[in-house]
Amino acid sequence: MEFRARQGTVEDTDRIVDIWMRGIENSLGTSPPEGHDYRAYFGERLANQDDIFRFTVVENDAGDVMGWMSLSPFRSNPAVKGIMAELSAYVEPNKMASGVTGFGLDHVMRAADASALQYIIAFCLQTNTGALKLVYRYGFKELGLYPVSPKAPDATPLVYLVRSCAYREE
Repeated sequence: MEFRARQGTVEDTDRIVDIWMRGIENSLGTSPPEGHDYRAYFGERLANQDDIFRFTVVENDAGDVMGWMSLSPFRSNPAVKGIMAELSAYVEPNKMASGVTGFGLDHVMRAADASALQYIIAFCLQTNTGALKLVYRYGFKELGLYPVSPKAPDATPLVYLVRSCAYREE
């Protein structure tokens, strides 16, 4: 199967939200909180993306969106907003081992390396070994674990990762 990467558009909002809703439990270990308009949130992000903080969608031969990745400002602090990004990546659950994520990450990491970004932050469930293997392959380093909160004692710890942009295999 051939894949194609392109910048996401507002027209992709429904598909992005649908993939995210199915993947959020796998990535965070819990359903997203109720009472939020997630379509409006993602639609606004898609409408206001720029050359660095943007969505990349990966399509199959038929033009169906199979997954998406995005870089968003890690913090609103103006001293770091332009140099630090947080990576999100979501793929159709039945396409997890198809190469979609790696194809999309190749595209996103090349763009990040060519940009003004210095660091990319990522969070991943400690039990998501496939995703961890993939981000390690792209030069992410583990900084530590977020401990399980007493408010969610059954949650799985999150691995906190960082990657320097313009990473080169040593």
